[in-house]
Order: sequence, then structure tokens, then C-alpha cells
Amino acid sequence: IIMFELMVAKDSVIQCSYGSFYSVITILSDCEVNLASPPLATEKMHWPIQNILPFYMCSSWYNPMVLNAGLNLKPKPLIPFVDPPIPQYCIPMTFTAWEDASPTTTINGDKALTMCSKCKCLWQGEITPVFSSQFVAWSIATEKKLN
Repeated sequence: IIMFELMVAKDSVIQCSYGSFYSVITILSDCEVNLASPPLATEKMHWPIQNILPFYMCSSWYNPMVLNAGLNLKPKPLIPFVDPPIPQYCIPMTFTAWEDASPTTTINGDKALTMCSKCKCLWQGEITPVFSSQFVAWSIATEKKLN
């Protein structure tokens, strides 16, 4: 039996549990490893803006901007964690490495990300891959072979 892991590659779609929209994971060109598909991501590619782009709006009460917007609402402030939050612009705060990376695939000594990997945001959001751009590259290559 062959075990198959779908890897997270450059421009794969990711989501945050508190974000209002999908985002993508980016990989700097000096870190690229290309295996006939988009460059693969590793567990250390977790940095805000550099690797993980914003998810448009954040609705976590743990985010100080969301908390501030709720507490300063006039004429009556919101009660944190009771009332629904007022979403504010997302700035990912991902300072810890991705979890549940591949136990078998490494890139320059770092574990590769799979579709089961997770990254925690300081505002308590959980970031997970949704769609791998590696799959798109394989689909295009397969279609070219068939034609």
C-alpha cells in the first residue's frame, strides 16, 4: 500500500477560524524547493504577512482591535464574549511553527506541511489549509499527458 500525503505548496488556500475570508500561504523565492510543482511549504513558514497573508476581517474577542471596537461602541459598549464582536482588519499573529507537519517528508531539515497541518494565531484562531496548489499543478500535468 502506498501512503499519499498532499503537501501544502506556494499559494495554497488557507483559512482562519476567526477570519472572514480565505487567504494564501506564500513562500519566498530563496526558500523554494521545486519538485515539478509549486514550491512546498515547511513548518517554519508561519510568519505574519511574509508567509501568512491577512484573512480580511478578524472576529476574535482576543484581538485587541476587536475588543477596543466593542468596548468603545456608543451609546452602549458590547460585553466581550457575550455579545457578537465587531470584526476588524486581520493582522495574523502567527509566531509559533505549524503543528502536525509531515513525519516523513522534510525540506532542508524542516518538516513539510500537509493538508492536516495547523497553525495557531495569538488571537486564538486556528489556521488550516483548505486547498493545495500542488493539486492544481498535478491536475494540469495530468490533463496535458492525456491530450
